[in-house]
Amino acid sequence: MEPQVEVSDDSTSDERRDRRRLAVAHACLGFIAAFSYYLLPSTIHPVNWFPGGFLPAVLFATFLAWIPYLVSWRVSIEFLPGNRRTVILFIAFATLITLAAIPMYLNLLSGLPRLRPLTVAVAESAVLAIAASGFGVIAEKY
Repeated sequence: MEPQVEVSDDSTSDERRDRRRLAVAHACLGFIAAFSYYLLPSTIHPVNWFPGGFLPAVLFATFLAWIPYLVSWRVSIEFLPGNRRTVILFIAFATLITLAAIPMYLNLLSGLPRLRPLTVAVAESAVLAIAASGFGVIAEKY
């Protein structure tokens, strides 16, 4: 009996590499978003209305910062791997969305009504998930 030799498929290794790229990008963006909560803690962590005081408010804010990237990562690994260019375009788009969301988390946009962090996290999750699926559909057609 001869030992079976696994045949390496280039598409499989490309998909693995794309999955790694997506995981690293989402982790970096999640850390950036979580760190942004600590730039102006007095406006982000409303201790006066949050039950339990400062520490639970900080933990909740950190959790909120990670929600969009966990959702986006889960959706993007289903739709994007296998097309390097699409993965890189999506990562660039996700970076822009993150940079746009940080001022909203910190309530730095004076022209907009004050948004709660949960509202921003849900909206950011939706935009990233729709973008991941949209980039995936476009990549399949072209």
